[in-house]
Amino acid sequence: MSVLSLKLMNPWYQQKFQDCQKFWKRIPEGLEVVNLGSNSAFYGFDYSGLSVKAANWAMRPQSFPQDLAILKTYCSYLRHRAIILIALCPYSSCFKNYKDIELEKYYTILAPEVFENFSKDNYEVVCRIKNNPYWYAKKQMLLTGPKMLIGRLLRSHIPLELLDKQLLNEAQLEVDAKCWIDGWKEQFKIEDMDAPQPEHIVEGRKKRVAVLKEMIDFCKGHDFQPVIVLPPVTDYLSLKFSETFRHNYIYSFLKESEVLDTPFLNYLDDKQFKAPSLYFNSFFLNRRGARLFTEVVLKDIRLRKFRINLNF
Repeated sequence: MSVLSLKLMNPWYQQKFQDCQKFWKRIPEGLEVVNLGSNSAFYGFDYSGLSVKAANWAMRPQSFPQDLAILKTYCSYLRHRAIILIALCPYSSCFKNYKDIELEKYYTILAPEVFENFSKDNYEVVCRIKNNPYWYAKKQMLLTGPKMLIGRLLRSHIPLELLDKQLLNEAQLEVDAKCWIDGWKEQFKIEDMDAPQPEHIVEGRKKRVAVLKEMIDFCKGHDFQPVIVLPPVTDYLSLKFSETFRHNYIYSFLKESEVLDTPFLNYLDDKQFKAPSLYFNSFFLNRRGARLFTEVVLKDIRLRKFRINLNF
């Protein structure tokens, strides 16, 4: 069996390392625009075909501390006055304490000095797997069996050709949107999205505020131009975010972070991106939608059409 085949059959390699490969390759110098962020930014920004030297530095999933660590590690590749797009999602203000296993991929791309709780032992284990994926795939196959291994991969990996299409009908989009909401409520232990924030959310939010402030200060201290961006979602999902929720979890978070002098582009309800055909589910833009969205963001920045809508 070829090394490539073993890589493709290795869910650990796919899940942990697929997004890292853009950092393993030679990164072009003098980048004019980069975006940080999690899943929605990973799928939402596509600079191909545009006359701008840019890169998508989002990872799946990723939180503010990792955004900041990536920025600190790779800032030398940015030109003077580079634009840093800091992408939000509706629940960016909620704190998640990632387990060590969820942070393993960062051992392959971050400088040790910016890796919180860096472990030399973990680093050596992860790099051994990264450098010998065929060995690890064989080991996993012996432990789980080839059918289970391939099944895990198919359940977890989205084929690239699907990113060009919207495969869900209206009923399925509604179900998908509800699944996202239910998943977030379970993940962050929120019973009522419109109720005052529970104490654990308030406490965790303080950490998010501190990191966002540090990210903005780092950009300004290095003469970069930070822009906060809230990408669009389908109506099936956005209509589930009430004004109370938006104020409690998004707008008041930005106000508390004291970033109101930082440009904010709010596309959550933008009519340009309401066609379901621009998405591959209720949340993530497909490649057609991403190219349109990226063009609009760069145009709005160039024309300084900042959509500041904080509703305080």
